[in-house]
Amino acid sequence: MKLLLDEMLSPRIAVELRQRGYDVIAVAESAHLRRLPDDDLFELAIREHRCVVSRNIADFRRLAIATLHAAQTHPGLILVSNRRFPDGDPHSPGRITAKLTELLTSKRSLASEEHWLG
Repeated sequence: MKLLLDEMLSPRIAVELRQRGYDVIAVAESAHLRRLPDDDLFELAIREHRCVVSRNIADFRRLAIATLHAAQTHPGLILVSNRRFPDGDPHSPGRITAKLTELLTSKRSLASEEHWLG
């Protein structure tokens, strides 16, 4: 499973996961990607077969639902709750990295599914 981390997530997460051998792109690492609206990021994720990992629950859920209503599939959506992983908590990136590693290790397919990280 390949991942696309939304810009709200620390690029440190992508660095750590790449060091573990996973294919991860962080929007925050690319000036080009940071300028793209969410619908363009979601299309990129679909083209590259990447699960989107995001705190932006409302927007990405809307895009995923619209994709399914159009009888299309998407690679998956991994949602990160601010309640479970508070933004600004210095330990959240490490905890998110650990949970994503567990999910990636499980080799579970998230095709056209929504998964809450937790």
